[in-house]
Amino acid sequence: MATINISNLSFAYDGGDLLFDDVSLRLDTRWKLGLIGRNGRGKTTLLRLLLGELPFDGNIDVPIPLGSFPYEVDDESWSTLQVVESIAEFEPWQLERELSLLDVSESVLERPFETLSGGEKTKVLLAALFLPKYNRCSVLEASPDRERSDGPAPHRAGAAAPTGRPPRPLDGRSFLLIDEPTNHLDLEGRETVARYLDRKSGFILISHDRTLLDRCVDHVLSINRSDVELIQGNFSTWQQNRDYRDKFEESADRKLRRDIKRLEEAGKRSAEWSGRAEKEKYGNGPVDRGFIGAKAAGIMNRAKAADARRQQAVDAKSALFSNVEVDDELSFSPLRFHSTRLVDLTDVSLRFEPDQPLFDNLSLSIDAGDRVALCGRNGCGKSSLLKLIAGEIFSYGGSRVVPPSLKISYVPQDSSFLVGSLRKFLEERELDESFYRAILHKFGFDRNDFENDLAGFSAGQKKKVLLAASLSERAHLYLWDEPLNYIDVISRIQIENMLRERGGTVVFIEHDRSFLDAVATKRIVIEEKKSP
Repeated sequence: MATINISNLSFAYDGGDLLFDDVSLRLDTRWKLGLIGRNGRGKTTLLRLLLGELPFDGNIDVPIPLGSFPYEVDDESWSTLQVVESIAEFEPWQLERELSLLDVSESVLERPFETLSGGEKTKVLLAALFLPKYNRCSVLEASPDRERSDGPAPHRAGAAAPTGRPPRPLDGRSFLLIDEPTNHLDLEGRETVARYLDRKSGFILISHDRTLLDRCVDHVLSINRSDVELIQGNFSTWQQNRDYRDKFEESADRKLRRDIKRLEEAGKRSAEWSGRAEKEKYGNGPVDRGFIGAKAAGIMNRAKAADARRQQAVDAKSALFSNVEVDDELSFSPLRFHSTRLVDLTDVSLRFEPDQPLFDNLSLSIDAGDRVALCGRNGCGKSSLLKLIAGEIFSYGGSRVVPPSLKISYVPQDSSFLVGSLRKFLEERELDESFYRAILHKFGFDRNDFENDLAGFSAGQKKKVLLAASLSERAHLYLWDEPLNYIDVISRIQIENMLRERGGTVVFIEHDRSFLDAVATKRIVIEEKKSP
């Protein structure tokens, strides 16, 4: 057994808030560790720190090589076999075994890597990652005697190990850092990857897919608002612990509120009694001023003691909810259309070229209140169908009936085009700033995020920018293309709860099985049409 030791780790990007503050962890390299947390909390940054790619304060001791996913392919025009050979050493049967476990045909090995689908590329690179001699490992030189240093120099993946450290241990073991392997994979592909990772061990997996995390991790590392939490179990275990802690803190909060109110009233009464007693020292006639003064002082001491206890209760209350995520209820205000039927598609056919059909004779009706999930393998035409409903595709066969007065809010799959300031984005969309800011705040954005350039946002943050814009728009129909890509688990649950409780008519493409099961009222499965 090898253990990664992290001690007193602190890190912040230039000009930014601390992502990690004096964090200490011990990670067993046999674990199947799920890494979760809000977008922007530092999940990918933590992997980069483990790889030695960023300077830091503290100490990180990694006793075995680290492999990471995703990674760049040197030349995508090479055959798939050449790509795998460039990044791993293996016997042919070993590669065949890994590809078989991932339901990838061996025929892809002869094809240029660039011709593979996104799902096939993901699976091939995962297979290479788990080959016995994966050669793109990096080794972070251990320095147990270094404290509060500037950190190691960045170590390039694939480079020779630091002096005195072999590039790989004799048993060929390495610890793997896997960053969101299922983005853009369809349901079938995600199930295959979940099955594959369930057979493996010795990795950290960043994922926001609850079904995947439940299937293939045995520990969870959660980057919270105020600390980093490590538990044994899968995502459901973590969620149960979180719910229990939140309920406990809510109960403690109610008790402390009652105690604070009672102590405030007791302190106020004692102060009033002490004041009246003090005045009696100067009343008419003979009085025992010493006795009365002592009595007043005693009452005042009790008032001070009550005030001290009240302050202790206030301090205890302020310590509560330090890790409660900002998962307030999301809201949106869909418009009500004058008729029940919003969209009618009859015998619709769509193709890119005459010899490249997507689908034929597809019929679909959308009524007010429907939450329609478009399902099917990658490449079957789901995104094209969504664009057709939105009115962005004009060449098709069959009948499309969408009333001209129907207002549609559309969220595309790609968010990489976002650049510039949020304020400019709001002005271009003519959105209500206060409502929009409130939604982003509930999505976990803080005040500083509003001043940053969108180009520097993470993929998850960019997707939230587009989703928040859609929720700010008054529309009859909401069309969302893979709205959850890169978005954290907490935000997924928020969106899920909003759609179930607030209504609205939504047509969406999504491969998160937990989300589909909770939200969809209707599923349309698009069969991939093969070229003749």
